[in-house]
Amino acid sequence: MGISWHEARALIGLYKANGPFCRTATLGRQCLHFDVSSVRRMFKDLGAVPQGSVDEFVAQSPIFAEDFLRLLGATEVVSFDYSSYEGATICHDMNLPLPEMYHNAFDIVYDGGSLEHIFDFPRAVGNCMNMPRESGLFITATPANNFMGHGFYQFSPELFFRLFSEENGFRLERMIAFDYREGGPWFDVQDPAKLGKRVELWGTGQRIVLWVIARKIKTIGGVRSLRLQQSDYTALWAGPSAPPAVSSYPGVYRRLRRFASTALRDFYPPLIDSYRRLRALIRWRREVRERNLRFNKEAFKRVPY
Repeated sequence: MGISWHEARALIGLYKANGPFCRTATLGRQCLHFDVSSVRRMFKDLGAVPQGSVDEFVAQSPIFAEDFLRLLGATEVVSFDYSSYEGATICHDMNLPLPEMYHNAFDIVYDGGSLEHIFDFPRAVGNCMNMPRESGLFITATPANNFMGHGFYQFSPELFFRLFSEENGFRLERMIAFDYREGGPWFDVQDPAKLGKRVELWGTGQRIVLWVIARKIKTIGGVRSLRLQQSDYTALWAGPSAPPAVSSYPGVYRRLRRFASTALRDFYPPLIDSYRRLRALIRWRREVRERNLRFNKEAFKRVPY
């Protein structure tokens, strides 16, 4: 859990655009995972004025994020964690309902990598959605691709587009994808429902993080419904019934092909096994060519920091 170079830069940009963070809550006590001396450059590049002395912040070389968040105008930082091992302000298991005293209590709620570690994700994210006041923000930096084994889950853009809806009292303001490593490019992620197809990313060899900013537009007393559906399925179900699939092979050809495969398997099994492996390799190479080994420009639009 923490704030890397990308998250630090994004938070400073958000501070400049949205104003001081005021009362801030974090899931877990956030650590700083970047060279703190680079904060000077970030504020300068983004034209943001810190709430306090950057020189004093750098001189302290803090491990945890409270002092960094105070540079962004946080007057209070309340951290929630299952355990007190890192000195969190409040110990609470996010698998359980959050006490009502913390509902509508914060201007900013920041998850820097906790939700993927909580088994009951619907309960945990529902707690997070209850915490911001109206017009407050929920922000998450969460693993998307190539983080298998990091936590219980990796997340799809579709989940957050469907979750942070007006029905649930939120408006998703922005979603960015970036490589976990410092200095990688940023990409605005498009909504699959508006794009008309799934937003998929595979084969990049990069560890991709989703940065999501959602604003609370109304209080509905908790998430009304977490029975979410993917947009492509809802569009399919709403349309006319699909006709039954028709094979592209004539019946006679199918029977001859089956007969040939059976004969080869009976008389020389290694040959049919090699044939199947070759076909699988050809299919795989075709898919690699057709689908994105890099960011698909239609679904992921590159943007400056």
